[in-house]
Amino acid sequence: MRRSLRIFDTGVRGSRWNVAASAALSESGGEGLLRFHRYVPCVLLGNGQKFADAARNGPWEIARRVTGGGAVYMDPGILAWDLFVDGRDPKAFAATVGTAIAAAVTRLGASAEYVPPHDVRVGGEKISGSSGLVAGSRLMLQGTLVATLDREAFAKSLVMPGLVRVASLSAFLAPLPPMDAIMEAVADALCAALDREAAPGDLSDAENAAIEAAYRGEIGTDAFVFGTEASCAAS
Repeated sequence: MRRSLRIFDTGVRGSRWNVAASAALSESGGEGLLRFHRYVPCVLLGNGQKFADAARNGPWEIARRVTGGGAVYMDPGILAWDLFVDGRDPKAFAATVGTAIAAAVTRLGASAEYVPPHDVRVGGEKISGSSGLVAGSRLMLQGTLVATLDREAFAKSLVMPGLVRVASLSAFLAPLPPMDAIMEAVADALCAALDREAAPGDLSDAENAAIEAAYRGEIGTDAFVFGTEASCAAS
């Protein structure tokens, strides 16, 4: 009997809540979990970045990831996911997932390829990326698939947007499938690649409590996001 993959969508939520959810699930979430989520317009700073070096104020939220890397712009047209399974080989896991995402995009109608270590590209243009870590006995992979992108906000929100080259699925598919169809294609491809049985679910009461604690205790605060830059960031 195949193991299950609990799949759910927490919808479009605030940036700091989404970061808190990813952090809490990495510590207390169960094995065999796939959370789809999307962000209101925002910039996610890398854990070690200074706000002034990476982002600008505007009609978008500012949050800080608990992981490293550079600042990224997010909005509701970008599908994000957290995926947790048992395992201890992050490189092989990333390749399995990347290949599955490429298969999902191809199924939707745009011929895609996985480009190691973390990209999925259509016509040589990156539309999906991921990053992972080992969380105890589990592997965690976070990824995005760009369906649409507000390029004006993208350019204005980041200090150096030219360093980030991003394409969107809408450039290759007309009409663009609805987000529900994109999520279904991704979930089906991941279940097939991981040999899992899809099990629709939701956050448990314990997971919701852990997310709320992470959000209110640290991740949702200006002190966590801006640190000593709080006064200038708010101007």
